[in-house]
Amino acid sequence: MKNVRSFVMEILLTLLILVLSGFLFAIARGYHPTVAGYQVLRVLSGSMSPVLEENDLILIRRVAEDQLDEGDIITFLSDDPYLSGIYNTHRIHRIVISEETGEKSYITKGDVNEMEDFYPVSYEQIAGKYITTLPYGNTLGKALSAMAGSKVFFFVIMLPLMLCLLSYLWQIFFILVIERTEEDADLPDEGEGKAEDTDKSKTEGKDEDKTESKAKGKDGEKTGDKAEDQDRKNTESKTENKNKENTENKDEKTTAPRRAAGK
Repeated sequence: MKNVRSFVMEILLTLLILVLSGFLFAIARGYHPTVAGYQVLRVLSGSMSPVLEENDLILIRRVAEDQLDEGDIITFLSDDPYLSGIYNTHRIHRIVISEETGEKSYITKGDVNEMEDFYPVSYEQIAGKYITTLPYGNTLGKALSAMAGSKVFFFVIMLPLMLCLLSYLWQIFFILVIERTEEDADLPDEGEGKAEDTDKSKTEGKDEDKTESKAKGKDGEKTGDKAEDQDRKNTESKTENKNKENTENKDEKTTAPRRAAGK
């Protein structure tokens, strides 16, 4: 069972790596997976240098509108057709409040750019507020950029991880099924064990019957011998009593004529 547990832990670790790899691949391909309100993005240009460099990995979080102030770095979807739906990360340069509706508009600007962005940003367009830059994010971002091609990512990361996962599954199958089948084959059959127990009990019963019969025979022989000895003794005592009676009768007969003659 210890081997099975270790393999299960390795499988879970492999699955975790697969999930993280897919997460990073999505980032490299320009997708924006969200986990608990947080997103990890890769910076595509140097418009925010030196705060944010190209290929940096940054962490953003969705916040309430009242938590946004001038000078905050935000990630948003711009109406600029040149960006065509790509996330843009710039700093809030000004906040404009409409006199008619009272709604806020955010005027953004890249730190390197001399001019403000032409298209204002509404709160609904904001994906999140910049939180931090991930450690070694630039190096990882460059690697992700190099592996952004689906074929490269598949053969370099996904295929080795999938092979590891299949190997772990096969080892668990071997332990749980094949080895257990071999162990069951080595164990004696329950029917044979019961038959052996029955034969043993029968044999022991026969031996006990024989022993009891022998003991009873011996006891019977002893009882018979005692009875014969008692009969012999009784016969001998009867014979002695008869002999005594005969002798006494003879003595009486001899004494009677003697008495008559004396008279």
